[in-house]
Amino acid sequence: MLNSLSSAPAVPATSQITFSKAISSTSIKFEWSSVIGADSYILFTFTTLGGQVDGLTPSTTYNCYLYSSNSAGRGAKSSIKTIMTLTVTDSDHSNGPVIRNTSTTSMDISNLEPCSTYTVGVSSVNVFLVPGEPYNVLHKTSSETGAECHSDMLITTWDSALGALSYIVEAQGNTGQIYNCTSSSNSCAVTGVPCGEHLSVWITASNDKCTTNRVLGEVAQTDSARLNWTSSIGVIFYIAVAEDANGNTHSCNSMGTNCLIEGLRCGQNYTASIIGTNLKCNSSASGEVTFMTAPCPPTNIEAFRDCDANHALIVWQNHQPTGLYTATIEEQSGAQLTCTSNTVNNCKIISLPCGKRYNVTVTYSDGNCPSTSTLIKMDSVPCGPENVSASVACVTGELTVTWDISVPAENYTTIISRGMGQPLHCNSSEMQCTMGGLVCGSSYMVVVLSVTGTCFSLPSTEVTVQALPCPPTNVTTVHTCAPDPVPVAWTPSDSAKFYTAVAVSGRGHSSECTTNQTSCSLPGLQCGEVYTVGVSGADDNSPCSPRGLRATTGCGTNSLQAFWNTSLGATSYTATVTGPNGFSKTCSTSDLTCSVSGLLCASQYNVRVTSRDKHCTSSPTQVVMTTGCVYTDFMQFRSVVLDWKICRDTYPLSTSHARAV
Repeated sequence: MLNSLSSAPAVPATSQITFSKAISSTSIKFEWSSVIGADSYILFTFTTLGGQVDGLTPSTTYNCYLYSSNSAGRGAKSSIKTIMTLTVTDSDHSNGPVIRNTSTTSMDISNLEPCSTYTVGVSSVNVFLVPGEPYNVLHKTSSETGAECHSDMLITTWDSALGALSYIVEAQGNTGQIYNCTSSSNSCAVTGVPCGEHLSVWITASNDKCTTNRVLGEVAQTDSARLNWTSSIGVIFYIAVAEDANGNTHSCNSMGTNCLIEGLRCGQNYTASIIGTNLKCNSSASGEVTFMTAPCPPTNIEAFRDCDANHALIVWQNHQPTGLYTATIEEQSGAQLTCTSNTVNNCKIISLPCGKRYNVTVTYSDGNCPSTSTLIKMDSVPCGPENVSASVACVTGELTVTWDISVPAENYTTIISRGMGQPLHCNSSEMQCTMGGLVCGSSYMVVVLSVTGTCFSLPSTEVTVQALPCPPTNVTTVHTCAPDPVPVAWTPSDSAKFYTAVAVSGRGHSSECTTNQTSCSLPGLQCGEVYTVGVSGADDNSPCSPRGLRATTGCGTNSLQAFWNTSLGATSYTATVTGPNGFSKTCSTSDLTCSVSGLLCASQYNVRVTSRDKHCTSSPTQVVMTTGCVYTDFMQFRSVVLDWKICRDTYPLSTSHARAV
């Protein structure tokens, strides 16, 4: 037996919301997926795969979900979708919301109404392109200005910094607005700078590890132009704009009828116009005028000295085929020398004064405006040394030349010549030079030149100096019996005017005689001694300094006695003794000794002796000595400790005893 069977339907599968969007402040539109077995869908109640829920509250967030349904009942609840209704808007669709999509974190929105308040909301969008709840802020646009101001470009250049990998340029305008750019080279373009800005520019250099301090750049001083106009009714201030052939613009603002546009490039043609504004509206641009800025200045200035010809050659770059170039050299006192050229990029300034430091500039004029280069420094030929003097040392025969310092000399060269053979040269960075090897009996001419780099000065005034006389020859003596003087004779030498014969025994005894003849007699020779006899010659120049100076003092006498040897050519001597408290005494004598009294004990004194002939005085010979003391008063005690100072140049003759009582 067969029984009939009936089956009951199952509840449908779960449907999911696939689209939801707030289409007004009171309505949200939904779409969802179809499922098998569903007769209807319950959001509210729909049998289609989409629907719209109306009557909602504006700007309100709703959590939405869906049931699929048939005769067997409802399916499971779908996933929840959250959506917010729109804000209320007016019926003027021309002012509807502005909706923009972007994948970045910023956006520029243009064409907004002036003097209006906008609500700006930003929502993130998920992978289903469903926006989330927006974050809203209020923004008020500024008042309307009809000025046709275009963004300009600030180009900044600088010298490269050692070790820098990148640079940051920061510019601040007169409104406080900050502009910046980054570069790895030595220039950078800052964009978006409004017209009328006056900018201060800072530059920072950096590498991978360090950043320098900000450096304030110099204000550009390329060129400028002043524009003038007549006033217009209702204008509060004016904007003057100058534009070059490449579209680069420069501007200035003024409440008067003129202003100065700065920062223009040299040698450029510009077109300028004026706009008036009352802060709400701008006038149309005035008629245009054209002008040309001052010519570009000469560059890469160089100055070359011709030491032999004593002139300067001034050379420059950026030479124009027309116009006049003037090179000017100016010393510190303001005195100037110039030369000009209209054909080549150089000119010559002749007859430079020696020893000057000059500022050198080159000015180009096109007939309308002059343009001057940056200055460089140049030294003229050094001046020759002055007050040159030369002397020959009596003992060594060396020549010493001295002179006054010459500016701006770096070194000096002394040329010593006797009119035949090769001259002698002596180089020095000081103000004196010493040279040996002079030929006896010869006369020398001496000049000194200053040297700067490779440039020699004109020679100094020539001075003449005489080398030491050659020694006499053929010296002979005649044996005589003591105590008679021993005659000495010789053959004269060139240039010698005086002769001194000296006899020295093996035991150190000596005798001498001086004459202007070719013979003299040596007195006081001791019997039984063997003497060595020599003769030296002297000229009539300054006498030689005394030799062998020594001084002694006796205890208790407060005096000293100085001794010295004969000086060739001398007829007299002067001894000067100086000491503490301004002490100074002098004695003159033709002998070889001199005494000075009135000295203090235990004090230091300086003894100087010079020799003199009929015309000249020699350089001094000096010695320093200290006087001694003698103690004559003793104190008597039962126990006594005695001390005293040793007296110089004294010797014990007997033993003294002190007795304590």
